Amino acid sequence: MADLAKAIGINHEHKAKATITIEIVEQPCELCGKITTGDKLCQECGKIICDNCAKIDAAGNRYCPICFDLKFKLGHDEEAVC
Repeated sequence: MADLAKAIGINHEHKAKATITIEIVEQPCELCGKITTGDKLCQECGKIICDNCAKIDAAGNRYCPICFDLKFKLGHDEEAVC
């Protein structure tokens, strides 16, 4: 918290009160409907994809099956649209 205060310009001469809200948003996977966190997105198209449906490449990037196939199996270098 002290580092955050310094980053926004608050020092020992100032008093500040802060409220931090952390919200975990859960939404259904766009393929199977399983509830998953909203941060699990396809790297290419941005669809919410659960861990079971996602395809992960060697670099750890997550893709929906359609974008994964377009990018890797079909050998297309252009952006996938699904």
